[in-house]
Amino acid sequence: MPAVSIVIPNYNGAEHLSVCLNSIKQQSYTNYEIIVVDNGSTDESIALINARGIEVTVYRFSENKGFAAAVNYGIQNSQEKFIALLNNDIELDSRWLEKLINAIESDSELGSVACKMLNFFDRTIIDATGDVLTRAGNIIGRGAGEKDHGQFDEKKYVFGVCAGAGIYRREVFERVGLYDEDFFAWFEDADHSFRSQITGYKCLYVPTAVCYHKRGATAKKMSAIAVRLHARNHLYYLIKNIPVQIFWRNIFYISASRLRNWFTIVRYGDMRALLWAFYRICVELPRLLKKRKLIQNSRTVSLSYLQSLFHQ
Repeated sequence: MPAVSIVIPNYNGAEHLSVCLNSIKQQSYTNYEIIVVDNGSTDESIALINARGIEVTVYRFSENKGFAAAVNYGIQNSQEKFIALLNNDIELDSRWLEKLINAIESDSELGSVACKMLNFFDRTIIDATGDVLTRAGNIIGRGAGEKDHGQFDEKKYVFGVCAGAGIYRREVFERVGLYDEDFFAWFEDADHSFRSQITGYKCLYVPTAVCYHKRGATAKKMSAIAVRLHARNHLYYLIKNIPVQIFWRNIFYISASRLRNWFTIVRYGDMRALLWAFYRICVELPRLLKKRKLIQNSRTVSLSYLQSLFHQ
């Protein structure tokens, strides 16, 4: 039974943590450590953790440093060969960890394994069955919003795993790198999935590993900056990762999608968010290009393979 480090970033998640931690305690697979990295919470999160009677290692930031920084700190202070990342607003099926560890142990090419995520409040609705990459460069949860009729009940290679619930080999973080903390939150897992694929690590979706997600529970507490980060981070992710040849091959879809997104932002009265995103891209472009060069130089797979990841 190889050991697993379960890393949970937390920001004012007291209302969710009890369910999350209890579901970990009920896992059939028991060789794990739990690490909670708290992003400067002002609620009763820490007191709640201490009151649960569950062995948890807690690290506390004095301020909200973002999802990526919290996850990275947890990974850096973990001990085990495999790392499971988990949002605080997740409830796990009792065999979730067992199914994930069995899958990732069975194939050395796997860098990560994605699970079936269902809606916490209506468990007949799919939240995601692994992440897929569209021709427009968008990352979407496969099957999100669909009624679960078993249409995604076969194992399948996917583009990546949602960082809200999935498992990774430690060697992926050692070779590919940690999450990019410049993202702060949103798209950092998409960025890491692309870097993993470029370096030759695959991601497998396992339908028998099931969890239930209150999507957006933490994001609602950060709504004031969410639009800005979404607008900026999608461009971050595109600039860093997509090879030039593939960009030109998909330029119509990528451009149309970005224009549609920007129009939606302006339409709903958040022009300042869009201007802020453009400004930050201009300021940080030299650093982005340096990161891009390192990523593209690390590529071990063919361009045709990367293009095959872009779905219609």
